Amino acid sequence: MPKLLEKDPTLIFNIVGSNPTEEVLALNSDNVKVLGYVSDEELCALYSKNRVVVAPLRFGAGVKGKIIEAMAHGVPVVTTNVGAEGIVGLTDDSLFIADEAEDYVKAVEKVYLDKEVFEKAKNSSLNLVKDFYSTEKARGIFKELFSKEIS
Repeated sequence: MPKLLEKDPTLIFNIVGSNPTEEVLALNSDNVKVLGYVSDEELCALYSKNRVVVAPLRFGAGVKGKIIEAMAHGVPVVTTNVGAEGIVGLTDDSLFIADEAEDYVKAVEKVYLDKEVFEKAKNSSLNLVKDFYSTEKARGIFKELFSKEIS
């Protein structure tokens, strides 16, 4: 965060998630807002006001719903290789992968400060969700599955 604040001292980083630890709560400051649990409506409002989602996931299996959700709202995501696991259709501009702190800084700087990179990532994210994770895509898959004859 200090390196990002050197580039933009007005940057505000919102931390969302149930039951933040004392260590996380201690980060609360003018530039870091520890919000804890937020409702779906509040989360949608945050998506509409923020330029990037940072998801430093260290464990988990399968597609991570919160990453797809952020992408579906057109917000570029910086996550770890673990966070990207299972997501089909990824391109270099649809999701930014970083496993080390320095790489996170570079990825967040890139998408946050460069309007062209942001727009490309936003559109790529929206297209990826539409092509692989949308309601329309799911309907098509179910229709195909249930229209096959069982032998």
